[in-house]
Amino acid sequence: MLYRLIKNEVFKIFLSKKIYAIMIVMLFFTILPKFEELVGNIDIPVHGQNLPIYMLGTHVIVIIPLFIIVAVAQMFTEEYTAGTLKNTLLHPVTRTRLLNAKLLGLVVTVMALLLFGMLIAYGFGTLFFGWGNSFYFDGQYYTTGEGFMITIGSYLAAVVPLMVFAMVMMLLSFFFTSSGVLAGISIGLLVLMNLSGEMFKMLQPYLLVGSFRGFPITVFVEGDMANAGFQLLVMAVYSVISYGVSVMWFKRKDLAY
Repeated sequence: MLYRLIKNEVFKIFLSKKIYAIMIVMLFFTILPKFEELVGNIDIPVHGQNLPIYMLGTHVIVIIPLFIIVAVAQMFTEEYTAGTLKNTLLHPVTRTRLLNAKLLGLVVTVMALLLFGMLIAYGFGTLFFGWGNSFYFDGQYYTTGEGFMITIGSYLAAVVPLMVFAMVMMLLSFFFTSSGVLAGISIGLLVLMNLSGEMFKMLQPYLLVGSFRGFPITVFVEGDMANAGFQLLVMAVYSVISYGVSVMWFKRKDLAY
C-alpha cells in the first residue's frame, strides 16, 4: 500500500508543469559555463569530468530547494484548500502513512532531479569542453575513477540534507492555507538562513542550508568524518522535531477546508 501511495505522489508531481520548469532551469545553468567561457569569465579548468561536481552546488543550494518549496505547497497546502487531501483517507490508509508517502514521493523526485542534473552536466560538459584528462576540483587533481566516486557519492549524499529540508517545509505548510503565502515565506526563510550564515559565521554549523553542499563535500572530498558526524547530528535534530510535530499536527488537523 505504501508503495502505491508513493507512486501516486510521484505521478502527481510529474503531471505538474512545475517540475519541467525546474528541469529547464537546471539545463540553463548547466550550459551557462559555455557562455562564461566565450566572454572569458572562467578561471578554473572545466570539462566533462568535473562539471557535474561544480553544478552540484547550484542545484542543491538554489534550484532544488526552490522546487521542494513549490512541491510542498502543491502536495499539502493546495490539496488541502482544494479538498483533495482527504480523498486518499477514504481508503484504508492512516494519516501517518499518507504523510510518509508524500515525503518519500518528494524524496524520490528530488533524487530523479539530481540524477538528471548530473547526467546533463556530464553530457554538456563533455560536448562543450571535452572529457578532460583527469578530475579537478577545489584545487586538487584526482583520477577519473576517483572523480566518479566523488561525484556520484556527493550527489547521493546531497539527498540527506534536502530530505531534512523537505521535512521542515512540510511542517511549515501546516501553518498556512495559501500556497502563495507559504512559498513566499519559505523562500524568505531560505534567503534569511543563507544571509545569516554569511553574516554570522558561528551560526553556519547550525543552519541547515550550510549542509546542502557542505555535507557531500565534507564526506567525499574533505573526508572529515568528525565534521560530517556533527552535521548529521544537526540534521537529525531538524528532522526529528519537524517530522514529529508534523505527524502530531496532521493527525489532529481537520482536513475539511
